[in-house]
Amino acid sequence: MPKIDDVAYLVRIIGNKSYTQARDIVEKMADQERKNGRELSARKLEEALRNWTDAKLIELPGNVQKLVWTEESRFSLSDIYLDESIMKAVQSFLLERINLEVLRSAGLSPRNRILLAGPPGNGKTSLAEALAKELELPFLSIKLHETIESHMGGTASRIGKIFEYAQFNNCLVFLDELDCLGTRRNAGAEAADKERNSIVNSLLTNLDKVPCGSIIIGATNLPELIDGALERRFNLKLWLDCPSDEQVKTFVALYQLRHEISLPEFADLSGKPWSRVVEFCVNCHRALILGDENICHDDWVGRA
Repeated sequence: MPKIDDVAYLVRIIGNKSYTQARDIVEKMADQERKNGRELSARKLEEALRNWTDAKLIELPGNVQKLVWTEESRFSLSDIYLDESIMKAVQSFLLERINLEVLRSAGLSPRNRILLAGPPGNGKTSLAEALAKELELPFLSIKLHETIESHMGGTASRIGKIFEYAQFNNCLVFLDELDCLGTRRNAGAEAADKERNSIVNSLLTNLDKVPCGSIIIGATNLPELIDGALERRFNLKLWLDCPSDEQVKTFVALYQLRHEISLPEFADLSGKPWSRVVEFCVNCHRALILGDENICHDDWVGRA
């Protein structure tokens, strides 16, 4: 049986809400029991840990629930067009998740923190949703700009509650516009500077506590504004850029093949984000179905 000192230490860290560390300790206890030939004890500990992990022990407080969108993922990976290098990185990430137990047996953990950056309209939210769907995880989108409170400490506290939920409920948390909260810290004496530093410190501390069962995805259009230490906390960083001319041609060709249609000659989409490319195809498709020769494109109509 585990030593009383180990049990006392486990109780203490649970009281301190160091849940990731507590899980590690229970797993090590089970391994030790198995090495000592006590298979039944090892199984009991593992079963207790599974029940604990599956339980909804932490609920979001009412004042935090309104900051979270819990929704069904709309996209699968097959629904979005990714650059080859990005797709390889995503597949590698998914391979780690599928082989979670293999990594654990080797004393390793899968990556679970992704930072998505790049110009707006290039699929950061879509990719986050697709990963949630692929891994069958609830998708929680956090309205970061609404977590900011006027009084000192309020914002950091709200962030802590969201992360605490992720510690006990396997989910994918999407932190959009991460730059609005995770800006670089400075040594200013103003109240605003202290609050900003407190927010970043809270993000750093809480990211370290997220167990491998949950995934945190941050997204930003302005990665240069993010605090360096916060950026380093993300163990997979993906840059989602606007498509090249060749990628646009490939996407349009695939769209036509998938829908068995022939679209008219497309306009110059060079330098446009993926959202514009997709919208152009959909608008043309819609006009084709309706027999409308006045195709409405995705840019401003009537603007000089």
